[in-house]
Amino acid sequence: MSYFKKIFPFNLMLILFISGCSSSNKVSSSADEGNKGNQDVKTVTIAFANNEAPQNYEDKNGNPAGYEIEVMKLVDKELPQYKFKYVATTDDDLLIGVQTGKYQAGTKGAFYTEERAKKYIYPKEFFGGSVTGLVVRAEDKDRIKNLADLAKTNAKLIPIAPQNAQYNVITDYNKEHPDDPIKLENSENFTVLDWAAWLMEKRYDAFMAIKTAFEKSVKEQGAPYKNLDGKLVFNQFTAIKTYPLFNNKEQQLADDFDSVIKRLKEDGTLNKLAVQYLGEDTIKLVE
Repeated sequence: MSYFKKIFPFNLMLILFISGCSSSNKVSSSADEGNKGNQDVKTVTIAFANNEAPQNYEDKNGNPAGYEIEVMKLVDKELPQYKFKYVATTDDDLLIGVQTGKYQAGTKGAFYTEERAKKYIYPKEFFGGSVTGLVVRAEDKDRIKNLADLAKTNAKLIPIAPQNAQYNVITDYNKEHPDDPIKLENSENFTVLDWAAWLMEKRYDAFMAIKTAFEKSVKEQGAPYKNLDGKLVFNQFTAIKTYPLFNNKEQQLADDFDSVIKRLKEDGTLNKLAVQYLGEDTIKLVE
């Protein structure tokens, strides 16, 4: 046997060994790169108030659903550096959780208030609108349709808590109409429980409310004031901007949210989602 024939099997084995080591190194390197990529993705916990359909709720299968949830899913899709995880909870837990950092953000149909702006980051871009109007007795439905009618007729408005964004709607109106302001009483409680009774007893003439809340209270089957359906009516006159709330350490997340929402407004996506989930284009109403 020649020298070449003796050395060839050895060289072949050596080449295969080196090739195998090289391939092994490449696989390991790829895995490391994949792990590094996964480490770069930040998991963000989004709390949502589970009692605010059609804005936020869990569907029959226990999955997060609603207008605001769908918007956040679109945002997540456009931001590969994040992975959103959704947690259904109560209003109070959401507010405390976002403030303390238990949750990075929360959605609850939140309006802008100066008090909350001290505790949370509001994004620059609003992402929805809550249709707002006056609940009045049926006999007054043509007399008290909007804020101008409220002022002109000297009708009594049920007190509003100063920390409620609806309070700002009235104070802004009064600033613009100093000669004919609306009489506004301060409420000690954020939620007024006896509003329906006060209207029917004629202690007050109007109650400022969100459309979805009115429908849940009066219009829907099994509503607590279903017996007043037809006796109380809702006169819509505006829509108030809604925002997600971000923890104070999540400025970058809020900025990234803004960049996506701006595009979704420009291409009409938010308008279509509003119609689909809320029954009307609340984005257009706000703008």
